[in-house]
Amino acid sequence: MLKTIRFDGNLIINLESNTFSELSNLNLLVLQSNDLSIISNGTFSNLTRLTYLDLSYNEIVSIENEAFSDLVSLTHLILNHNKLKSIGLDLFKTLINLKHLIIKIINIQYLTNLKILDLQMNSITNFSQNLYNLEILNLNKNPIKYLNDSLIYSYKNNVMLQELYLDECQINFVGQNVFQLYKHMKLLGKL
Repeated sequence: MLKTIRFDGNLIINLESNTFSELSNLNLLVLQSNDLSIISNGTFSNLTRLTYLDLSYNEIVSIENEAFSDLVSLTHLILNHNKLKSIGLDLFKTLINLKHLIIKIINIQYLTNLKILDLQMNSITNFSQNLYNLEILNLNKNPIKYLNDSLIYSYKNNVMLQELYLDECQINFVGQNVFQLYKHMKLLGKL
């Protein structure tokens, strides 16, 4: 009963639909550092016990809307260092247990249970997602110029936020009373 597959650092360019469908007990799948460009619907079908998926450091430009639909147990999804330009509106809809996401594009409205979100090195100037359970938000190395009440839109809806990282941003203005918004945080990254 196979539970872990690591194919990192290979030259995989394509995964056929149902490639892993007979591996229903798989918990961890690492496909980091390959040459994948498209993640199709059915690629991860029947992987209902998968909790960790790493697709980082590939050439992924597209993920089809139902590619993750069977990944109902997934808690960790790593997609950074790809060439994603857009993703479907419902891509994350079934990922109700996702706790940790590393990605370089944002469309995360369904991820209300997300606890850790790493968005460093994007082009983010404002964060406007209401993620009620979010505890850690990494916005390092983004072109954020203003630290004010609109940096994290609707902070009152992100009340669980404990750590906010803003290292190596381009902050040149700190708004009046801005720290009142962040008074419940344990850590606010360096300015």
